[in-house]
Amino acid sequence: MLRTFKLDDYSIAKHPEYQPMTANRYAIIEPSLFDDLLVYVYQQNPVLEWDYLLGHELKKCSPIIIKLTGNESRDDFLNRFIAQPSGSVFSSSLGFKAFQNQALYAYTIIKESGNKATLRFFDPRVLPSVLLALKPEQLEQMFNGVLAIQWHHYNSWFVYQSSVASELSEDVHSFNENPIVIDNTQLALMDEIRKYQLLEDIAHQYQPILPPPHQAMDILLDADKYNPTMAQEYEGYLRMRIDAGCLEKEPQWMSIKLDQTDASLTERIKGIHQQVKSQELI
Repeated sequence: MLRTFKLDDYSIAKHPEYQPMTANRYAIIEPSLFDDLLVYVYQQNPVLEWDYLLGHELKKCSPIIIKLTGNESRDDFLNRFIAQPSGSVFSSSLGFKAFQNQALYAYTIIKESGNKATLRFFDPRVLPSVLLALKPEQLEQMFNGVLAIQWHHYNSWFVYQSSVASELSEDVHSFNENPIVIDNTQLALMDEIRKYQLLEDIAHQYQPILPPPHQAMDILLDADKYNPTMAQEYEGYLRMRIDAGCLEKEPQWMSIKLDQTDASLTERIKGIHQQVKSQELI
């Protein structure tokens, strides 16, 4: 999705390598996507300051915040970020506890309906949708004290530079007094951005098989008319088209079978795929 937006308009710059960051540097990481995260933390000399974002009571489902020391560009820390979309790096004027409180505040938002929802803003698969969909005043509210955010996507590093650095303060917002409210139009745009980014991830995986630019993406978008709801339905549709040898256009016989609604889309794709592999349809 990032390639469809002019990044400069959103204070986002693309770089081929990790960019050194100033002030206090923190990483917010999903531990299940970063092998032996706490082992890495305790192997550093001195041991890195860290904590569970949601507290020790919820540690099983909590992201982890660590304070970086500047060595992250000289060891395998960044390689973990490149291998898995596990988190983002933040440059901040805030001390550790204040930054943790601000991050916890940003983690919960209010929908237009009035319902609470968690927002994994540190996840590289979610962060672009936040930066592109929210208004400047909402971003200022969410990222109070943040000077810059950096994350890895495909073979590039992206840096979001805060435009309100001069107004940052240690006064962390209170969720109860001033929650972040996101309206339905913004939520819909965030969903659309995340969906398109998901399709880009799938297309990127199939690039060695489908070398023409955007061919995999074009096929994935063909699946939209069948209202897929899961990544595996998109990928199943793509693999079905590849195995059937119909890369340029969906054939009529395939359209007819996919339009039948007596089974789920997953089951329809699976059925056609099996018939294609057994050469019953080709």
